[in-house]
Amino acid sequence: MPLQAGGKIGGGFMTTRVPVRLPDDLAIEEVVERYRRGEVKALAEERGVTRALVYKWMLGGLGPDKYRELITEMLAARVAWADETLEEAEDILGVQKARERMRFTRMDLERRRPELYGPKQEVRHSGAVPQFVVVMPSAEAPARVIEGEKLEDSDK
Repeated sequence: MPLQAGGKIGGGFMTTRVPVRLPDDLAIEEVVERYRRGEVKALAEERGVTRALVYKWMLGGLGPDKYRELITEMLAARVAWADETLEEAEDILGVQKARERMRFTRMDLERRRPELYGPKQEVRHSGAVPQFVVVMPSAEAPARVIEGEKLEDSDK
C-alpha cells in the first residue's frame, strides 16, 4: 500500500518526514478559522494529510505563543459546548453522554492549563519556625575526634 502525504497508510497513522510547511495555496488564517469551526478532520481529508499535520501547520504558522493562546481559547470553547449539550439533552442517554463530555473537557482543560482551571493547592503554616543552632569549633581551640577519642594537638 503506498504511503500518502501526511503519513497515512491504509487509513492508519504513521509518522513520516512530511514537511510541516503550510502549502502555498492555503493561508494560516483559513486553517485557524476551520479549526475554530471544528473542521480539522474535513480539512485534513481534503488535503490528504493527517489531523496531526494540520496542528503542525498551525503551530508553524502561528508560532508557539499564539498557538498556545488559540488552543487555550478552543479548550474553553469545548467546555462551553459540553455545557450546552447537557442543557439540550432530551433523553437519559443524551444526558449521560453530555455528562461524560463535560467531565472530559474539564479534565482536559485542567491538565493542559492548570494555571487557569482546576484545583489550586495552597499551603499555610502557622506557629513559630523552628531554629537550629550549630556550634562550630573555633580556630583558637583546635581538637580532633577520631573514633570517639579526643586527641590533643600534640598527638598529631
